[in-house]
Amino acid sequence: MTTEGRRLPGLDLMRTLAILLVLWEHIRFLAQATWPSHSFFLPVDGVDVFFVLSGFLVGGLWLDTASHYPLRQALKRFWWRRLWRIWPLYYLFLLLNLAGVALGWQPGQLSEGVVWYFFFAQNVVKPVDLFFWESWSLCVEELFYFLLPLVYIFLIICLSHWQPRQALLTSALILVAIGWLYRWLLPDQLPYDLWYRKMAPGRLDALGWGVCVAACQDKLSLQGRMWRKGAWLAIGLIGWTVAGAAGFYPWPSHLSWVAAGVAPLGLAASLPFFRNLSTLPIGLAKVVERMARWSYAAYLFHMGWVVAPLRRLMPSPLNPWEAVGIICGYFFMVFGGAALLHHCVERPALRIRESWPPAVHKNPYGTIR
Repeated sequence: MTTEGRRLPGLDLMRTLAILLVLWEHIRFLAQATWPSHSFFLPVDGVDVFFVLSGFLVGGLWLDTASHYPLRQALKRFWWRRLWRIWPLYYLFLLLNLAGVALGWQPGQLSEGVVWYFFFAQNVVKPVDLFFWESWSLCVEELFYFLLPLVYIFLIICLSHWQPRQALLTSALILVAIGWLYRWLLPDQLPYDLWYRKMAPGRLDALGWGVCVAACQDKLSLQGRMWRKGAWLAIGLIGWTVAGAAGFYPWPSHLSWVAAGVAPLGLAASLPFFRNLSTLPIGLAKVVERMARWSYAAYLFHMGWVVAPLRRLMPSPLNPWEAVGIICGYFFMVFGGAALLHHCVERPALRIRESWPPAVHKNPYGTIR
């Protein structure tokens, strides 16, 4: 994630934490089986971190684009950039997972609902099918990227005296309200993970909070007095604590609609601190930068092509040293494969993205790399 050619170490760190949380959640079954007296559960949801961070970055990107181009051109530019960031790897893994399930290499079940995966609609009307489960979060993001600029343009046309930041903040709050309202209207008896956590319309608020912070970014700077930096650090720690507490708390079924919305709000409170975190130790900065670059590929690669084979091939029971070795090998395989995918697929796609339309202005909020 860069700004004017410079990396943003704080946002790289936040993205790295997100992918590590996701990867650990899907391998902790091994640690738990080896040491059954420990749960190894980390209550902060890595996907929520991704949502909030993506909302912040995309909100800044849209604000910058809409401020420098006519609205029609801004919309084309915005969607062009999102297309070449998300689609190449997504469709590659969609086809690979289709082949893997059809040939019996991967667990899953194909049905007539598979067609919706090609339109990022697999969890818009009903929960994601028994196939390519990790794609649910990309459907949430694509729906948000589609709606945000349209709501913004509608507000600007209807209320022409509004400033861009005012329209962006209002657009984000409208989408936040849609997410909360959708979950509130769901029946209490529905499974939490499939309906409250993974249905695309019900998660729009997670990205919306990130956009709200982007719209208010000029008011949230840490530059200047030391007390301001300390205050935002404290707020960020409180936000992550709230997100963790929301993950631990045994929410009753009639409050499931609240449970899915608390953590993203807490995580959004940490964005000003991470955005203005300008330095990391040199060795750590390089590792964090690479893991952040590879995070999207790692997210799509790890479930079907590392975790699933490990579940089939892993001997049982394991002694502690074997478990530690397999867990370390898991992270090595995931990031090794992600690095290869980034080099062979993502980088060429990003070069195409930058070829049209030509970039004129840099986004001061950072861009998703």
